[in-house]
Amino acid sequence: MTDVTAQRKWSSGVSGAAEIPWAVARPDLWPWWRRQLSRPPAVDRARILAWIDLQKRLRAIDQGSLPKQLGVRGEGVFGNSIRHVEWLDSWDGAPFEICGLVRTTSGLRRSRLACPEGRLTQRSGIDGFEFDISDIEGIGNSKSSDRCFASVKAFGLDFATYDKASVDVAGLSRMLSHREVRILRRDPGDAVGVRLWDGRLFLYNAGGSHHFAGAHYIASEIKMCVPLRARLEVIELNVPAVRWLLARFTPISIPRDTANAASRLVAQVLGSSYTLPIPGGLARATELLLVPEVGEASPLVVEQFECSGMPRINRWFEELIRAQQEHRAALTRRFPTAFPVDIQAPRVV
Repeated sequence: MTDVTAQRKWSSGVSGAAEIPWAVARPDLWPWWRRQLSRPPAVDRARILAWIDLQKRLRAIDQGSLPKQLGVRGEGVFGNSIRHVEWLDSWDGAPFEICGLVRTTSGLRRSRLACPEGRLTQRSGIDGFEFDISDIEGIGNSKSSDRCFASVKAFGLDFATYDKASVDVAGLSRMLSHREVRILRRDPGDAVGVRLWDGRLFLYNAGGSHHFAGAHYIASEIKMCVPLRARLEVIELNVPAVRWLLARFTPISIPRDTANAASRLVAQVLGSSYTLPIPGGLARATELLLVPEVGEASPLVVEQFECSGMPRINRWFEELIRAQQEHRAALTRRFPTAFPVDIQAPRVV
């Protein structure tokens, strides 16, 4: 981390303002007489004032409104525990794109920047994916999603106890025969899926979560296999796209109601700034501020946010990539046909 206090400073002459980092003011680029009089050119003065305003705005942010730390997965086994990184992409299949502002001689103008590596995440699918009921580690939809269970088996135990189900073949058959357990049908409406950074195989169900979980629990207790077959969806990070983003920007998680003003001030200081809305499946009332890596002033801007309780989240992206690599290896061992070693994504059948 760059230490702002160790940087060479320039006095702005603005009442109540701290000295300005040399890398922000850049008096070495002014005409000599302006340096003598401490009168920056209009463009440089606008940048200096934006720096001062940025400091004031960040100091005024309510600490209680700061975003929570982003995670790889949440607690529990239901769909609300998934961290939907794929929602950072657009819904129309277009390449990953960010929107922001760039500084021009006539002021700030809007800018859009598309990733040359394509989308941030990739999807693939397999029809007729074969697995056992015990392989399911998450359930997409449930009326019990406001409760937290350590595993699908624990959820099933809870329901089987409530339902007074017998833990035997008859009890298993009764659970699987429930009308909303669709995964056993010849043409099931239910499917399964995995996000590789999450690693869990989820049942994408329209209903029947309690009876399916009850069957999961009973089958594990009586050690009976229940072979299943459904379409598999795999969603994974497009690592080159993530690397492209992190090579050009430092992402910072900031409150949504601060994003527009902060982005404008950063663009005035550094020449450009971009933002990326964070969907509710990742965090509430949050946006990513993308600070461009454009020279010595960039880390100084980043540190202003960090000192105000808004750290860079490069590590979060790195954790997603690391988790994806580990889970791919584990899934290859469990399902070698669906996740071959020699290719990145599962085969599309």
